[in-house]
Amino acid sequence: MNDTLRILLVDDEVDLLDTLGAVLARHGNEVATATDGAVALERLSEAVFDLVIADIKMPEMDGLELLEHLRQDHPNLPILAVSGYVGPSELDDHGFNGY
Repeated sequence: MNDTLRILLVDDEVDLLDTLGAVLARHGNEVATATDGAVALERLSEAVFDLVIADIKMPEMDGLELLEHLRQDHPNLPILAVSGYVGPSELDDHGFNGY
């Protein structure tokens, strides 16, 4: 049984991408990164992922807009939200799989 997950991290803070990516990779996961929603959509057109972890507040395309695209194109893909600005109660109605 292969427990490796292919995870796409999406955040405009590169230090956070590096830190979280290193932690997830240390646990045996394959990690790709994107600095905004538009780049994330490019990554998703190139590879299959098991999980997306996306920041909410980002330039160009934020996490909410990214979520809308992903629900249309990848309806079964689990998506977790992360944010230093928005709380879980503000995201309840958006359809993330967790916060």
